[in-house]
Amino acid sequence: MTSELSTIPFIRLPLDVKHNVISNMDMIEFISLSILSKSMKVLVKLYGCKCYFFEVVIRQECFVWIKIWPNSYVFTFYQTNDEQTNFMNHNGLRIGQHQWTSTIVEHFTMRCWLKHLLFIFNFNSIGLRIESNTGNLESIINTFDGFKLEWLAFGDIGEEYTKNLLQNLPFTEIFAHRGRIDPTVYSEMTIQNMHLFCSNVNQGVTLSDILLNNSENLEVRQSILTPKELNRFLKLWMNNFSNPKLKSVLISLSEDVNRFNIDDFKNEVMSSISYQEILGQELWQHYPAWYQRFFQRIPIDGLLIQRKDGTKAAVQLCINETVLFHMVLLP
Repeated sequence: MTSELSTIPFIRLPLDVKHNVISNMDMIEFISLSILSKSMKVLVKLYGCKCYFFEVVIRQECFVWIKIWPNSYVFTFYQTNDEQTNFMNHNGLRIGQHQWTSTIVEHFTMRCWLKHLLFIFNFNSIGLRIESNTGNLESIINTFDGFKLEWLAFGDIGEEYTKNLLQNLPFTEIFAHRGRIDPTVYSEMTIQNMHLFCSNVNQGVTLSDILLNNSENLEVRQSILTPKELNRFLKLWMNNFSNPKLKSVLISLSEDVNRFNIDDFKNEVMSSISYQEILGQELWQHYPAWYQRFFQRIPIDGLLIQRKDGTKAAVQLCINETVLFHMVLLP
């Protein structure tokens, strides 16, 4: 296909023929056509495919993971100049064993490639996952400056490295981290208006941190909170004193699972709180559509509570491999 495109006056073909040709291209042919000229790039965007997932992952190298139904593709960056040691400055793109070396893209940077891929795949945001602190900070910040970040996820990359990234990368509505964050920076993050905020490590999250969190959905793993503090959280929420934007919260405690049974856990968390029991199956049917799409079902019965303003929520308590507290607002 690619060899034929160099001899056929492709741009002069009827629109329906162009559409048919582009729709039957494989990924290598698709991108090869898009870099021939600006007009071809626009043509590919119009008649090509639309992705629904676009993630950039930084480890010991940088790669892009794209999903276009029903397939997924992984692109890696490589350096055309052997003297360049900073992998964030790699300017070549490859998929499998194929790499684009045309003189047309010899001046492309990683940032240029990302813009190009977003354009031709009809997507406008990036999910960024950083799992290593080996990437040059300045290069990362410059590469993603101005992009819309759909989500930002950090591995255990160190407090200082994390701090520098958070202070310089674009705002995101979804944030997750596995490594510890400087307490001051963490507090600044929790008060931002996010869709989802995930702490997947023992950050030392306190009840005050939970109450001040301004996210719609909150997940805290290995929390130092106690059942009594969860009881306090529920009472404050039910009296309209905290977390007005909260739609769901999932908290796993660092408590010893052998310290108490589920009845003791329930009695402490729900002490002096009015509730009605609701079956797990019935509960799942009442969960909002957005929740059923993005969150896993917790197949246990729940406890129905009500806020002073009439808002209803379901609380689920579980002791298995961990001590789990879960609350979600109902429609």
